[in-house]
Amino acid sequence: MKSGCIKVSAVVLCLVSGSALAVSSADGSVGTSGSSNNANSSVAYVSPVEAKIKQANDAFIRPYVGVSIGYDSTLLTANFVNVGALNNKYGLNGTSYGGYAGVQLNPFKYYEAFHNIRLGIEGYAQAISHAQVSDVAAGPPTPVFQKKTNYGLSALPGYQFTDRMEFFVRIGAEWSRFNYSNTITGDYNYSNYSTGFQYGLGALYNLTSHLGLRLEYDRTNYAQIKYSHAGSALDENLNYATNAFQLGLEWLF
Repeated sequence: MKSGCIKVSAVVLCLVSGSALAVSSADGSVGTSGSSNNANSSVAYVSPVEAKIKQANDAFIRPYVGVSIGYDSTLLTANFVNVGALNNKYGLNGTSYGGYAGVQLNPFKYYEAFHNIRLGIEGYAQAISHAQVSDVAAGPPTPVFQKKTNYGLSALPGYQFTDRMEFFVRIGAEWSRFNYSNTITGDYNYSNYSTGFQYGLGALYNLTSHLGLRLEYDRTNYAQIKYSHAGSALDENLNYATNAFQLGLEWLF
């Protein structure tokens, strides 16, 4: 028997090679059933939600925006250069919250062997709360260290393992504002930005074709900040490194 198709309303029925029936509906779901002589045949069904997610993932370019909350843990190593080899270590741990925006590209959309590869470009801004430590033992004067904000720009190459799950790495730069002050005598109060190299790993789970949930770990190593106090024998070299864990909720256009 010859193959053929008959359109019935919004459903297309196709007799393939005289034995299999392919069913294609308007919502994009496709199923296949065997002939009446094959009792073990079944229909493969794709839900409308899954079909929309797959269609969205196939787009060449997808802008997105999101909000995030996380745990920001920064290790500060303070080297007091005029006091022998004194190195003090401090933990600046706080909650981060902010927003991000970017664009995701499917650069190999038309190359089947590489069509699951993704490339994202993203910028973000975060505020850090409660990331402060005071070293009373080092005083007087008592130094107070704070981390206040993060700004970043990154590339996010990734791989789409399934229609719902993507894994990615982050490579980029982060600019963070650190405060260093003496709250007792007020002799000094510095605020400096330091640039850091950032790298990390993350995963994105598509809840729908537009809404995604993201989990991520990042590491940032910052350039050294140097301080010299007029009339003081205490000069410092401050070295910061941050481990951050982020949970994000994003909207993909």
